[in-house]
Amino acid sequence: MKNTFFMKHLMMFLLPLLIPIIILGTLSILISQSYLKEDINKNSVNLLKQTKENIEFIVSETDPMMLVYDNDLKIIDALSSIMRNRSLSHEDLISFDLLKSFLNAPANARQYIDSFYIYLPNDNGRFISSKQGLSELKSYDDTQWFEQFQRQDEHVKLWIESRYIKSIGQNAEQQRRVTIYQRINNGRGVLVLNILPGYIENILRSLSTFPDQCILVVNEKNEIVFSDKQPAYLTSLDLASILPSGQTFYTVKTPDQSLIVTQLTSVRYGWKYISIVPQSALYQVPFQIIKITIWLLLISFILGSMLALYMTQRSYSERRYKLQASQLMALQSQINPHFLFNTLETLNWETIALTGRPNQVTRIIDNLSEILRYSLTDPEESVTLDTEISSLEHYLQIQKYRYEDKFDVVLDYDSTVLHWKVMKLMLQPIVENSIYHGIKEKEGPGRIKIKIRQSGPYLDIVIVDNGLGMSREVLQLIRSNLNKEDGYSQHIGLLNTNKRLVLAYGETSRITIRSKEGWGTAIYFKVPARA
Repeated sequence: MKNTFFMKHLMMFLLPLLIPIIILGTLSILISQSYLKEDINKNSVNLLKQTKENIEFIVSETDPMMLVYDNDLKIIDALSSIMRNRSLSHEDLISFDLLKSFLNAPANARQYIDSFYIYLPNDNGRFISSKQGLSELKSYDDTQWFEQFQRQDEHVKLWIESRYIKSIGQNAEQQRRVTIYQRINNGRGVLVLNILPGYIENILRSLSTFPDQCILVVNEKNEIVFSDKQPAYLTSLDLASILPSGQTFYTVKTPDQSLIVTQLTSVRYGWKYISIVPQSALYQVPFQIIKITIWLLLISFILGSMLALYMTQRSYSERRYKLQASQLMALQSQINPHFLFNTLETLNWETIALTGRPNQVTRIIDNLSEILRYSLTDPEESVTLDTEISSLEHYLQIQKYRYEDKFDVVLDYDSTVLHWKVMKLMLQPIVENSIYHGIKEKEGPGRIKIKIRQSGPYLDIVIVDNGLGMSREVLQLIRSNLNKEDGYSQHIGLLNTNKRLVLAYGETSRITIRSKEGWGTAIYFKVPARA
C-alpha cells in the first residue's frame, strides 16, 4: 500500500513539472533546428561571397600585366627579341632590366604570390621568371607549367590548377602551388602566376563559422584548388556528382552522414566556391537543449520523489490512524469486547454443566466466540477470503437461529479465489445491514446472495438482498453519507466498512449502492486481488 501511495503522490507532483519541460524542450529543439538550417544557409552564402571576392582579387593581379604584355606591341617585340636572340644587345639588356623590374614588383609586394613566368614562342625554350630572370626550360626546375600550357586547348584563355613544384636544393621537397594561366600575344604566349595556397587557405580557415565546416574553391574540372581543411568525409566525396548546376543550397547524403552544401559560381572564371557543413552541426544546439532538459527532468524527478516520499509517509501514517479508528468503531460496542468474550466462555461451560451436553445455546455461544476471536486478533491483519467467509458463516448461524430461518444466504464464488488476501470483517457488516434494514421487516422469506468473481487485478464483490429496498430520498442520503469523511447514518456498519475499504485500498474500492423500494438492495465494491 505504501508503494501505491508513493506512486500516486509522485505522479501528482511530477506530471505538472515534467509535461511543460518536455513540451518546451521538444519545441525548442524543432525551432532551433529550423533556425540553424536557415542560419547555415545565410552564413555560408555570405562567407562564399567574401571568399569569391578575395580569390578573384588575387587572380586579378594578372590583369594589369595583361594590359601591358598583351596589348603593347613594343613590349611584346622586346620580349620576343630577348627570348629569341642568343646574345643580347645593349638595348635588349636595358629593356630586359625594365621588364624584369615591372614583373618583380607585384611578386615582391604580395606575400601570397610565389612567382611570375612570361613565355613567348621561341626556339631557345626561354622564358622570363620573376625569381631568376631570363631562364631556359632545359635548366629550370619547374617545367610542368609549360607542359600544361602546351596540352591545354588553345581556345581556353584562362585556367587554374593545383600542382606541386620541386624546390631548389639537394634535399628539396615538393611544394604545392596554385597556378593561374592567361594566354597572351593572341594565345601564342602565356602569363603564369604561381600563388602560395597556404596564405589563402589560412584566410579561409578564419572565415569558418561552424564545426567541421569545409570551404572549397573548385576549378572547372571539379578539382580542389583551395580548401581550408581536409575533413575525413572529403576524401570519399565525388565532387562532380554532388555539385549540380543551378542550385545554391541543398543536402547531400553519403553512406556515413548527410552534408549541407552551399555553392556559388564565378561567371568569369567558371569556378565554384563551396561550403560543406555536416548536418550533425544542426544538432549541436538541440543537443545542448536536450542536456539541459534532461538535467531539469532529473532535478524535477529527485525533488518530486523527495516530496512524494514525505507526503507518502505523512498520508500513510494518517491513513493508518484513520483505519485503526474505523476498525475500533466497527468492532467496539458499549461494553469491553474482551470482557464479553470471557463471559461467553463462562456461559458456554455453565450451560454444558447444567444440561450435561452441548445444545443449541452452546452452539450459539461457540459461533459468537469464534466471531469475537476473529475480530479481536490483529484487526489490521489481512486474511484469506476463505477465512473471511468462514467467519461470516459463524455469524449467519446465529442470525438464522435468531430469525428462525427467515432468510437464506447463497454464496457464489470460484474456489480459485479463496486464497486471495482481503481485509478482515469485510463481508459481515454489509450482510448485517441487509438483514436489519432489508430482510427483518419483510413479509415472507428473504434471500441474500453474495457473488465473488476475479476481474483482472481485482475481486468484484456483489451482495444482493430481496428486502424492503429504499426510497429514492433515503438512497440519495446514504450515498451522500458514504462520500463524506464524517458521515453518519443508521447504516453504521455499511459506512464504517466503506471507510475501511477506501483507507486500505483507495478510492477504487469505494462502495456503490443500488436499491429500489419493494424490490431490494445491491451493494457493489472491489478489492485488489492479492496473494
